[in-house]
Amino acid sequence: MDESARCFQQSAELDNPAQALIPRVHIHCVGDGPDGITRRPVPKTRPGGEPARVHELPTGHDAMITEPAALAGLLLAHA
Repeated sequence: MDESARCFQQSAELDNPAQALIPRVHIHCVGDGPDGITRRPVPKTRPGGEPARVHELPTGHDAMITEPAALAGLLLAHA
């Protein structure tokens, strides 16, 4: 299935102040992606100013297929 490259390049903007209270972890897939696609940088801090929790997986976009055990481990560790 074809997918628009813009979904990888354009971030979603939310303006509800309550979003800063939602815990979040970035799982950043750093493997090879399609040619010509620049991935958005992962923010270094959360909206409230505290450091972001970032984990990198050495795989492409489909981590659930290419690295299922590593992805499941990260998800379980932060559940």
